[in-house]
Amino acid sequence: MKLSDFLNSKWVTFILILFVSLFFPEDFRAINCNIRGNCFTRWELGTEYWRDIRREPHLKLVEFVSGVRYPFLGFSSEETIERIERPTEKKVGLYNNSYCPPKSFHNQIPSIKVSSDQPYIIGAWYFTGWNSSNHSLISLTKKHYGREGDPWGGVRDYALGYDPFNIGVDYSDRIPLLGFYDQMNQEIIDTHIRQAASRGLSFFAIYWYWDVDKNQEAAISAPLHRFISSSQKNKIKFMIAPIMLGTMGEGQSTTLENWQNKIVPYMVDNYISDPYYLRTEDGRPIINIFSVNIKPTGGGKFSRGSLSSLRKAIEVLKVEVLRKSGRTPVILVRPPQTNHSEDLLFIKNNLNIDGFQCFNIPIEKQGEAYENTLFRWAKLMEKQKTFLHIPCTNTGVDNRPWYLSWGETRPDCTSLSTGCFYTTNIKSEIFEQHLKTIKEYLDENPNSTCKMLTIYAWNEWGEGGAVEPNKKEGYKYLDIIQNVFGLSSRYSTPYSPHDTATPSIPSGFQIGKPNNE
Repeated sequence: MKLSDFLNSKWVTFILILFVSLFFPEDFRAINCNIRGNCFTRWELGTEYWRDIRREPHLKLVEFVSGVRYPFLGFSSEETIERIERPTEKKVGLYNNSYCPPKSFHNQIPSIKVSSDQPYIIGAWYFTGWNSSNHSLISLTKKHYGREGDPWGGVRDYALGYDPFNIGVDYSDRIPLLGFYDQMNQEIIDTHIRQAASRGLSFFAIYWYWDVDKNQEAAISAPLHRFISSSQKNKIKFMIAPIMLGTMGEGQSTTLENWQNKIVPYMVDNYISDPYYLRTEDGRPIINIFSVNIKPTGGGKFSRGSLSSLRKAIEVLKVEVLRKSGRTPVILVRPPQTNHSEDLLFIKNNLNIDGFQCFNIPIEKQGEAYENTLFRWAKLMEKQKTFLHIPCTNTGVDNRPWYLSWGETRPDCTSLSTGCFYTTNIKSEIFEQHLKTIKEYLDENPNSTCKMLTIYAWNEWGEGGAVEPNKKEGYKYLDIIQNVFGLSSRYSTPYSPHDTATPSIPSGFQIGKPNNE
């Protein structure tokens, strides 16, 4: 056979297809999709990645959800858990013929820069729930432990050495350096800012809750006003991540009209317009749409949101921010746990967002070693690095003292679907080594990451994610972060209060034994 005949033969096509499919599987999937008019991807169930695919009738687009908790795409966690617990055989899912990813997954990364006085922009997720206005946690403590006015039920008990559910783990590192505080106390918020800024952290990513039942800012978010009024807030930036909250928990729905007329104006006027809100160099505020469900037009009281209604809500937010600040915001969402490139591209294009900001590293099974959780980090980032994204990591997770105390997951935590989760072998040395890996990644991908990182978390004492100084180890985790990333203090001298506040036990408290035990 002549060379010219060979080059024009089907063998060349076959060899090229084989080469692309082996070495560029994502691009092969996209090419196959465009040739055939459908894109085949695996649908895996149980502990593996999986997806549920539905049709959006009037847009003729595909909608999907990933993982146990991914409420903003319109599925309740109850529906998701039911599907995971009753898996069938592995199936093949199809993208609707009306939608296929582009032939290339080399996504165009927006040109975004975030100025900072630090070589790396390191932040932490911030929980405002440890406050005397948080009637939800206070009522749970009252119900299960018989204590009044205490949002720290379960956390306080295990941290002080009690073990009513025989977990057999030392939780003494969960006593904050400031004691079991009330975030309604201005000094607590001021001190949190001093602690973080003294080790060079650049921002807090603060969960912001809206109570859909009362149609007002939830009481759990009241401490955010203390942040706004803090005399120290010029030392650190903040951003918000809105969450719809109701009597049924997170992931509740509101109407587009209410979102437009009440929720968005409240967010913009009270927080996003603040001069110390986290922004890009050209003044664009950065917002994470953490858990927002918008009811479709004509939907009933308990109807879930949809992809199209969420896109409309995001557009409403963009318009209001632009009207008030003269700048369009940078909109981020949490990436799905599947983390396939086509999934990310589908979300980005059809929600018209800028990129992604992950929350933490999901665990695959109960009690897995912390280092195994971190090992999956590189795989998660591999698909995100072609998009604008803010990476995340965590210090290990273990929410058993919290969740077991509410009586919701007893007698054990064998299933992730119960809401209970924990890792083992949690060590600061492992965290430090992992941060060095992240530093290399940020250096290799400065444009797509803006050299930013969000750590889970500042003060998730109930779930185990906390870099906030504690009584046992002091500033150990903050010092590790500062040393790895070469951060500098925003104070002339490092801020390290010498008194390690003794946890107070109010009169009449019954510590360590639930009411119903």
